[in-house]
Amino acid sequence: MTEAKTAYKKSVSAWETLAYEFPTKKDYQDNSSIARRCLADVLSDLGDLDAAESEARSALKSQEQLVAESPNETRYLVNLGKGFQTLSDLSKQLGKSEAEEQYRKGLQIFENLAEDFPSNVEYRFRLAQIQSNLGNFLAEAGQTKEAEETLRNSLKTTVALIANTPFDPSLRSDLAERHVSLGRFLRARLSKPEEGMEELRLGLNIYKKLVTEFPSYPRYRSDLADGFDDLAQILTQQGRFADAQEQIGNAIEIHEKLASEFPRVANHRVTLGTDYCRMGELIKSQGNPTESLIWFNKGVESVRPVYEAVGSTIYARGALIICLSGRAGALAQLKQDKAADWESIREIIPDDGPQQSKIQRAILLLKASKVDESVIEMNELVKAAINKTVTPPWSLVEWYDATCFFSLAPERQEDYAVRSLQLLSRAIDSGFTDAEHILHDSDLDPLRERRDFRKLIESLKK
Repeated sequence: MTEAKTAYKKSVSAWETLAYEFPTKKDYQDNSSIARRCLADVLSDLGDLDAAESEARSALKSQEQLVAESPNETRYLVNLGKGFQTLSDLSKQLGKSEAEEQYRKGLQIFENLAEDFPSNVEYRFRLAQIQSNLGNFLAEAGQTKEAEETLRNSLKTTVALIANTPFDPSLRSDLAERHVSLGRFLRARLSKPEEGMEELRLGLNIYKKLVTEFPSYPRYRSDLADGFDDLAQILTQQGRFADAQEQIGNAIEIHEKLASEFPRVANHRVTLGTDYCRMGELIKSQGNPTESLIWFNKGVESVRPVYEAVGSTIYARGALIICLSGRAGALAQLKQDKAADWESIREIIPDDGPQQSKIQRAILLLKASKVDESVIEMNELVKAAINKTVTPPWSLVEWYDATCFFSLAPERQEDYAVRSLQLLSRAIDSGFTDAEHILHDSDLDPLRERRDFRKLIESLKK
């Protein structure tokens, strides 16, 4: 992968030199932007998202200039659409709200191209990809109605594509991803685990066949492992812990082999660490925090070297936060956690990050027993969200995390419990419909015996 980075950097330099020396040869500028976009993909795979975003922005700026100068040149328009697709994916990973606008711009380009050139497979292929990615983004933002429509459109587009080329492995892989994405959405956002399970199994069956046919291709194995993780989450919700543990074990086995075979690919080690933590959380939820510590420690050992190597990369940092938080939570169950355990996690999260990160920092301050300071921070965040002075506006994720904060706040318990339920109502109004998650989330344990809490859950189930 590092060799690919070097090669693309040389390619960018060569094409830029040609574009400078022959300014009327627009294809040189086009090829330069394509090389930059490919470099961005490689940097993303290596975990360097900030550098990847910089290259993607440069590529997009160049492509926009080409389309402005030659609006009837289809090739330039296609590459502009690809540029929006690349940058939107990176913006999403970096937690930037502009991702939605970039997705929609790319979507519009490929919708028009697919309509103008109905026999062109690539245009519909790209259209289905952006529909899927936009659908996932909208789901995370709490826009469940449009998210479901967009995800189903992506699946429909892909099914129509594969009908003409049923043996194309890349299309089959995309079809599997569409089923998995829809299954994940149905489970997490619409509280439909059985429908979600069916979609996931359809996707997993496709991935299993692809892995059998192409055993040396790492992407299919990685995607299969991710599908096992999603299936484990549904099984956990249903209380089928042994089955869930088996699925996470399947994912760990795959990711361990990938991390061993491709030691310089950071994502494999990060994903492996996340799987270790999933196993730890499952074991901890069954009342065995001592055994769970083994898995959390393995997760930290897998992720920390990547984080230290790539620094501020969100992917590695987020995974390390998950691992350290899981370990601190297990220590808390054993009454062995210290304020320093939570403060060390808080230090990893930048104080100028997105709203969800700021909420995380306040929660960690609370767990470090700095109640007054943490409540001041959270009240300021909630006030800004209610007054709509933050961009982007809070989604169901932020409202739910704030709910958990006030549920856990130990002082003035009645006041904080009422505040927590008010925020939970806002989360539900924003699209949070996962009643099973609320019922099993230990952060909400202080609310369980309240009549108003039970009434809210019953209304959600309906």
